[in-house]
Amino acid sequence: MDKESARAMAAGAKWEDPQTIWEWAEDNIVFEKPYPALAPGPYDSSLTPFWREPMEAVTDRGVREVIVLKSSQGAGSENLLLMPMRHAVCCDPKTVMYIGGDEKSTEEFINERIKPGLKLSPELRRKYAEARELEHQIYYPDMYLVCGWSTAKGIFLQRPADLVLGDEVGGWAEYDAAKLRKRMATRAFPTLVLISALHASKRKATSQSPIWKEFQETDQRHFYMRDPQKKTKWFLFEMGWKDQKSGKESRHGLKWSEKAQRADGEWDMEKVRETAHYVTPWGTKIYDKDKLGLMQKGKWVAHKKTTNKMKRGYRITSFYMPWITFGEMAVNFLEAKAAGPEKLRIFVEEDLTEEWKEGVISLPDEEVTKRQGEYEKGTRMTKSDGVCTDTGEVFQDFYIKKPTVVLVTVDVQKAHGWWLGREWVKGGDSGLMDFGIWHEWGQLDKLASVKDGYGASHVLVDAGYPERTQETYEACHKYRFIPTMGKENIQDLLFTQKMINPFEGTRGQKRGRKQRIAILYFRTDPFKTQLMRRIRGETDFGWYIYHNIELEYIEQMTSEHKVNGVWDYAKSHRRNHLWDCEVLQLLGATRFGFNRFKGFEEAA
Repeated sequence: MDKESARAMAAGAKWEDPQTIWEWAEDNIVFEKPYPALAPGPYDSSLTPFWREPMEAVTDRGVREVIVLKSSQGAGSENLLLMPMRHAVCCDPKTVMYIGGDEKSTEEFINERIKPGLKLSPELRRKYAEARELEHQIYYPDMYLVCGWSTAKGIFLQRPADLVLGDEVGGWAEYDAAKLRKRMATRAFPTLVLISALHASKRKATSQSPIWKEFQETDQRHFYMRDPQKKTKWFLFEMGWKDQKSGKESRHGLKWSEKAQRADGEWDMEKVRETAHYVTPWGTKIYDKDKLGLMQKGKWVAHKKTTNKMKRGYRITSFYMPWITFGEMAVNFLEAKAAGPEKLRIFVEEDLTEEWKEGVISLPDEEVTKRQGEYEKGTRMTKSDGVCTDTGEVFQDFYIKKPTVVLVTVDVQKAHGWWLGREWVKGGDSGLMDFGIWHEWGQLDKLASVKDGYGASHVLVDAGYPERTQETYEACHKYRFIPTMGKENIQDLLFTQKMINPFEGTRGQKRGRKQRIAILYFRTDPFKTQLMRRIRGETDFGWYIYHNIELEYIEQMTSEHKVNGVWDYAKSHRRNHLWDCEVLQLLGATRFGFNRFKGFEEAA
């Protein structure tokens, strides 16, 4: 290849549109009835200036993915999906794929927005007249557009696309990021655009939403405006906060007159609507008439440093919508708060695009460390001089004269696993003895033995690791361990027991009652919730760990939390093996009568 050809190829690789998408749209797009536009007439990006940079990112050759976590009704589809689609038809022909959620809503969107929107300029109309339609596919002479929905079997088997547009991915019944990215893998300059609200109606923890997960992997850009009084200071719209203990409110945030609250504590919503305004961190008051002017001079600021410069993330809240006033935001908040947690959750997730934390049950490190007793690792709590008195009394109301039992519980992983030993006193109090990693089943048998180990009466093993379930069953049969497995559909029972033949269906199948073992099925949520409550000191039962507990134990015990009734990882390392072992401890102690729940409701 000669130098002139090389320069031509390099120039082609660095090609950029002479106009941004929003500039092109302002010059060409005119919304006409019956198209359901926000405002009839020429497209005007100054009404939603926060969409300009995300639109520019779609045609930036240095950007591969544009992720937008947005509020409901935020004009995202129009600005970031349909406008790039129209721009591609007129200015940058390429293979474009649009994917919606379900079949019904996507077909409505195709017929009401996509196809009519491809006729909003003279050039679009001319090209559309030359195109050939086949169901949800449009073949232009120089490009191809395919539309579909996430549950359609064939949508992810289509030809590779240069531009993939995922609409409201938070509401998809099935979301597979790998399949989306596979559609772009063979293209030179592909772009993936994903936009969505959090869809609180799905009743999942915020952290489980596809758009929330995708946004966490970006540089997390937020839209800032300059404070009108403090020219060097920048702020972004936030709700503000109120300390529940002191009652003190943050200086900044959405505010309204205190006189809007009646003597009976109810709010006069009209006065709230009339007096609502925003206060910056420096005390400057912002009113609705000021908002659009401030936004037009705003800028996007990344909140997270990342080495992946090709993946952009944008967060947009209802505060920025020009058709939503401060008064409406205030009224929506107060009405949602009065209606209860579920309505408030919808407001927090879908208007503020924030993580819903009401109802979070979690364990700070200090909650675990303060459970240390005055006994050492490897010893029994009830035989330690630092815990027991000469009369047999032990702190926190349990007694050495009561029956005690030691349980060993086991978590199984791919190449090894974790074990944990805990002593239980009849009635429900307990003390951690030791924990560690195991590699062989015989090692666990030795740990539990009276002669060489901790004298455990029962060993409970998690049989839920799919690749080792059969192996676990056979080991439990050999060493008389008890296999366990979480099972949520056992009605209102805490646990239930079933006899199985671990050799059934194997090449070495054996028959007879002697070959059967009992597997213990249990509901995980009641036991996890009760364990969390005991560690936090919210029950009458004593729950202890030995003195100078290791950091590894603390990290694993704080690895999970419960958000709106859903258990999830609280930390990125996802090591929760000892937590699982402690859940099995509570199960075993309950099964063998050394622990009790005051009632099923308390457990759950």
